[in-house]
Amino acid sequence: ATATASWPLRATETGPVDRMAELMWRERFEPLEPWLEGARRLVVCSPDFFTGGPLGMLRDDRGRYLSERFVISYAPSVLLSLHERETRGARNAVGSRPALLVGDPLYSRSAREAWTPLTGAGPEIAAVARRLPAVTRLTGAEASAEGLRALAASSALAGFGLLHFAAHAEADDVRPLESSLVLAPDTRGGAEVSRLRAREILDTWRLDADLVCLAACRSVRGPSSASDGALGLQAAFLAAGARSLLVALWSVDDRATARLMDDFYARLLDRTRPCDRAEALRAAQPALRRWQ
Repeated sequence: ATATASWPLRATETGPVDRMAELMWRERFEPLEPWLEGARRLVVCSPDFFTGGPLGMLRDDRGRYLSERFVISYAPSVLLSLHERETRGARNAVGSRPALLVGDPLYSRSAREAWTPLTGAGPEIAAVARRLPAVTRLTGAEASAEGLRALAASSALAGFGLLHFAAHAEADDVRPLESSLVLAPDTRGGAEVSRLRAREILDTWRLDADLVCLAACRSVRGPSSASDGALGLQAAFLAAGARSLLVALWSVDDRATARLMDDFYARLLDRTRPCDRAEALRAAQPALRRWQ
């Protein structure tokens, strides 16, 4: 598993995984098929319906990924989804307002905890910045929790329509509010990493963001609530005012993530062929699978 997970090496024998994906489709999704004729978009509002795996990776009896058939998004609950649809005004196009890009933190080699430098995070931030008209970047030593605290204290965070994070994440499966983004030391040249915890986001952040992208390993992980779904970083960002999030369920390769993010934003910000966030992700994922 370790060898085949290293980008860009591929697992050539995917038979067992494919069979499991089809079995899950038969048991969990096939009974719904008669009601989905003509449907193109699915909003999954049942928090525990597919806990542990994305719906789009299931394969039907014709070998098609569900992500090839549907544009899929997720909501913590159907009540929150309906409330958001009823109360929202016109959505702002991503890129129409300033963006905050945080990533490629400068981790100290002398720290007690060893965090691998993210060699793809710097190019990822640079590629996203090139596609946006107005950006604030916190990278290297500036990509710290203290730098974000200063923005939160000044209420500047509410001015960003897009927040993108390219850093390590640490999920706490017992205390979800202790889940965190792992960032550069708060003191320039310091030895220990800083952490932006879910508790701090929930208590002190006020957002007006159309999209928060957590390009980090397992950024959606945490204990699951029957009513609210997975708890942790993503729940804190939603409570702070984010209208949508892009998150990762599993550990992800640094360079593969950078390539996916560049393709995602290229599609999302293409004004000649407008699409929404879920559609842009749906189109970018198979492109990454086919990449050689």
